Amino acid sequence: MLLLPHIFYKHLDTHRLMKLEDCTLIEACVHAAIDCNAAYTAQLELLYLMNGEMHWQWGEQQGQLGSGEAVLIRRGTSFGYEKRRLSSTPYRSILFFLKPTFVTEFLQRQQFSSTNDITTLPFLTFKRDTALKHFIHTLLPYFDMPLGRNPELLRLKVFELLLHLTDANPLTFNFLQQSITLPKDDLTHVMEIHFTKNLPLEEFAFLSGRSLATFKRDFTKTFGTSPARWLKARRLQLARQLLATTAKTVSEISFEVGFEDLSHFSRSFKAQFDTLPTEWRMSRTAQSLSRTA
Repeated sequence: MLLLPHIFYKHLDTHRLMKLEDCTLIEACVHAAIDCNAAYTAQLELLYLMNGEMHWQWGEQQGQLGSGEAVLIRRGTSFGYEKRRLSSTPYRSILFFLKPTFVTEFLQRQQFSSTNDITTLPFLTFKRDTALKHFIHTLLPYFDMPLGRNPELLRLKVFELLLHLTDANPLTFNFLQQSITLPKDDLTHVMEIHFTKNLPLEEFAFLSGRSLATFKRDFTKTFGTSPARWLKARRLQLARQLLATTAKTVSEISFEVGFEDLSHFSRSFKAQFDTLPTEWRMSRTAQSLSRTA
């Protein structure tokens, strides 16, 4: 699973970027016919699609974007996606990642009125809009200009973008308000849903609606151990289950349960169960054959 926007910082040779302390703008291009993956966004994300198609899935919910359309994705959302280019034109999008401090500053500067129309979904879509399209095209030259590194200009341009969005969809203001914080949630439920995601502790804290300090304190009270130890043990427990019940490779399982490095997974598995993953699977297979003989 890709952690956004952090994954883009590793590929600056293929993406253009403008960055503030609490706001990041990225121009992303995909030349492959289809690009599929899963992602977790650690910040509020706006994706404006310039060329191509994008399909996403969140649980049972599905959505699609076409050229000229946009979507706001709530911070703390994990989703699967499929990007498709059209004919020979590369898939091209402009991504905006906004930290809560940036969104809060924008909301405090505006005089919006709250409505009773609240969406519980983590996505808010925007259809083709002439004003929004024009704004995006006026923004593009700054990626290659020294002026694009001016923080005051960049902040004003993104504020302008958010004003366009609130004008295009009346739900935007409430959506932005809800994106700043999450309600405090049951810690066991949150961890069981998200433990396979390779996230920093700050993100697990956010998903549970807690500060990092409160998260660590509540976690120790609930589980009787530290978050790092619990996460490793829970992931290894699931890995052992998958080794016994699926034909997936050791590498596939290690990534599925939240390990990014196969050798680290193998060392951790051996330390926990006193045997390597491949050896444990072979012993389970031998036991099954002896019982059926």
